[in-house]
Amino acid sequence: MARALMVEDDYETEEIKQAAADVLYHYSQVVMVCSGEGVRPTDLRLHLMKVSTSLLNVELMYEWDFVRELSRMLSSLKKKPFLASLSPNSIGASSSGSESATLIVPCLPTEGSILLQLKRELSNSNLVSWQHGTDCCRWEGVACDPVSARVTFLDLSSRGISGKIVSTSALFNLTSLHYLNLAWNQFDPITLPASGFERLSNLTHLNLSNAGFIGQVPIGIAHLTNLISLDLSISYFTPDTSDQLILHDPSLRTLIGNLSNMRELYLDGSFISSVGSDWCRALSVSVPLLQVLSLPGCSLSGPIDPSLTRLSSLTTIDLRYNNFSSAVPESFANFSSLSSLQLASCGLEGLFPQEVFQLKNLTLLDVSNNPMLFGNLPNFHLHNSLEILMLGGTRFSGAIPNSIGRLKSLTTLNVSGCSFWGPVPSPIFTLTQLHYLDLSSNNFNGTVELGSFWSLRNLSHLSLSNNKLTVIDGEYNYSSASSPQISSLYLASCNLTKFPAALMYLPNLTDLDLSSNQIHGAIPLWIWEIGQNNLTRLILSHNMLTNVERSLSILPLPYIEILDLSYNMLDGPVPLPQGRYQVVLDYSNNRFSSVPLNISSYLRSTFFLQLSRNHLIGNIPTSICEALFLEVLDLSYNRFTGLIPSCLIEGNGLLRVLNLRGNRLLRGTTLPNNISRECPLRTLILNSNGIEGPLPKSLANCSMLEVLDLGNNRIVDRFPFWLGNLSMLQVLILGSNKFYGSVELPPQVVVIDKGQDVTLAKILTAFTMIDLSSNQFHGAIPEVIGNLRSLRGLNMSHNAFTGGIPSGFGGLAQLESLDLSSNRLSGEIPESLTSLTFLELLNLSYNSLVGRIPQGNQFFAFPNSSFEGNVGLCGRPLSKQCNTDSSSTSPAPVSPSSTSKHRAWKHRVETILLFLFVGLGFGVGFASVIVFQVVCRAGRIWLNKLFIRR
Repeated sequence: MARALMVEDDYETEEIKQAAADVLYHYSQVVMVCSGEGVRPTDLRLHLMKVSTSLLNVELMYEWDFVRELSRMLSSLKKKPFLASLSPNSIGASSSGSESATLIVPCLPTEGSILLQLKRELSNSNLVSWQHGTDCCRWEGVACDPVSARVTFLDLSSRGISGKIVSTSALFNLTSLHYLNLAWNQFDPITLPASGFERLSNLTHLNLSNAGFIGQVPIGIAHLTNLISLDLSISYFTPDTSDQLILHDPSLRTLIGNLSNMRELYLDGSFISSVGSDWCRALSVSVPLLQVLSLPGCSLSGPIDPSLTRLSSLTTIDLRYNNFSSAVPESFANFSSLSSLQLASCGLEGLFPQEVFQLKNLTLLDVSNNPMLFGNLPNFHLHNSLEILMLGGTRFSGAIPNSIGRLKSLTTLNVSGCSFWGPVPSPIFTLTQLHYLDLSSNNFNGTVELGSFWSLRNLSHLSLSNNKLTVIDGEYNYSSASSPQISSLYLASCNLTKFPAALMYLPNLTDLDLSSNQIHGAIPLWIWEIGQNNLTRLILSHNMLTNVERSLSILPLPYIEILDLSYNMLDGPVPLPQGRYQVVLDYSNNRFSSVPLNISSYLRSTFFLQLSRNHLIGNIPTSICEALFLEVLDLSYNRFTGLIPSCLIEGNGLLRVLNLRGNRLLRGTTLPNNISRECPLRTLILNSNGIEGPLPKSLANCSMLEVLDLGNNRIVDRFPFWLGNLSMLQVLILGSNKFYGSVELPPQVVVIDKGQDVTLAKILTAFTMIDLSSNQFHGAIPEVIGNLRSLRGLNMSHNAFTGGIPSGFGGLAQLESLDLSSNRLSGEIPESLTSLTFLELLNLSYNSLVGRIPQGNQFFAFPNSSFEGNVGLCGRPLSKQCNTDSSSTSPAPVSPSSTSKHRAWKHRVETILLFLFVGLGFGVGFASVIVFQVVCRAGRIWLNKLFIRR
């Protein structure tokens, strides 16, 4: 038996070596299966030895005979318990395989001592059964060889273990180990020791996945020549290499160079950073027997080399989340054993080879999120094995063929975000194994009856959103008894005019999206009872709903997490869900008139509350400060009066985004002076509220502030130089206030940021927008502004700035809008401004500028109005021609007429709408995005670009 299950050096032919390797592999597979079934490996070994007569001669054994024998034995092990007299460490030991003799071999004392030493080295191991004086072969996670009593199997996975593995660790003294699993623990994030692993030379399986290890993969693993399975994967991918395992020295080529027995290689999330010709060839040469290749998120680049197809035994290929920027080789269709091919988010290009769809063993194909990948679905053959087909986010197009109905095993079909067209093919309704069907965001057309999907009894996810479909109830006789198991239903933009009655017969429904339809009238009472009151997500936005039936102010949605009623015509009190789980509530763009004074009692878990653009009146309820988890609050464009609750700004909670723009706050409202040092605010928008008084210096305590908009108020103060301490600030709007004095920004002012000296010039490079317009600033424009390399919008119009335009402005390569109009600027326009190739809007009107207007690049596109009111300027686009001896004397600026003023930046950019979407990824986790939309063509262009590029 020992000869049959080990690869020995004295085999005379390569064929025998190959057979032995196969035996070893299948034996290890069964060990893992049995372990999962509760069968101790020692029991398995005992049973194998009892039938050793048929397995002793490896030269006469064929692989499939051995597999069948193992399958029979596994079935026997699962169905028939062992006799009590045969302990896991017992063995029937006669040469004929009889059970007449029993030999009990306890754990070797040295092996037990090593394990106890290992236990002392680890933290939080919770290995209760590992006690001195007991048989270590019976300890949890441990199995021994029944003859030698040495530890051959150690599984410490998922035990919350922490601590370090060092080169002197007792682990490396367990030299008889065949199987080692330390996965899913919390080891200290340090590099594994370079030496130590090479001592475990008998290892066939090594699993260190998701255990917290980082840094260079140790060279010792490259010496484990018996390895069959190596798993160093992590389940999350990060661009930060400090959190990854790294294959640099040794490289991938070095690591696997001597691992010719390898069948399974999992390096998910490791940093390999290798081009296709290198990693593909290294694999094809070093691990010719490989069956499972898993390298997602490994920073691999392409093109995928054809040499990879030499690995003819591959059954699983997972190369997701790399960047190949190449086509899928047609030779992939030659992987005859392939059952799983995952190439999502790989930057694939070109035409996908149709032959891959027809691989007879292929059950999973995922090429989603490759926007430059083209293709069409083939005419599927009978007996196709596909179970999961994911093409979403590609440019696959054409009609879905009727042969799709031949995929009788299909459980998942996702073609969202492609370019498929035509009607939904009726054979889809015969795929009774379907669990997940997503046809959203294509060009499907025609009318679809919801009842057509009632034949798919296993269906749990259905999305028909954003096509050219018209979805109707039809004449189907709906009932809960015959309904599918749908839990998620997405029917956005499906030309619905009423709530489908079919919804009442989906008892498992928890996630419903009916947005962007033409549903009008009242929201019926039964909507709140869908899914037996188990709704967690309800999206009814962008319809024509007018009210809630019976004017409910409390909604019976005990488990709701996301409720979106925005962009309707709903009025009356804001209806709030009664429950503890709501996270995102969006009531914006309606006609609601009031919120309850005790609103916080309905916001126990809410972190996002959007109430902008309603008709809300009265005071802002102070109880809102008691919503302890609230991070985003938008009350903009309402009719609130009174004062701003100081608790919203003082920063004692979790509030990160506060938008009160465009209300009717009480005259004399000022900002609080006692803002907390723990202020978490990232966005503060108080534009157009009549706020008075000076700007409180304690606002500098909001060290995470990124957007500060105080425009269109009555704030009287000098330029707030101390804002330089806000190292995260990107958008600063102080326009249309009563700020005065000079804007002094010394180029090397040192401020303190988290204990480090940082120059102000370095901090200000983060700015993307500055608006100081319509104040009373004077003096020269600071040269340091030319260092703000990220700046995209600068408005300093309608002040009293003097001097010249800094030539350093030519270095603002990202600048898209520049307004210096209505000041007292003199001198010539710097030629360097012609290098601003992104500049969409330029306004230098009504100053005292002189000389020739620079020519070239964007300057050819600017109209007369960009330069009018400067008597000393000449050249295109002005009609005034330049004289060669023209004087450089600066004439007095021409005062703009009221009509010209109306055309200036302040009035062209009539309003900036800041829609705050935090967490609205709905299922992709927390995210925060600030979208700026400006009601003038040029402003909208650069602000939309600002959003896109962020």
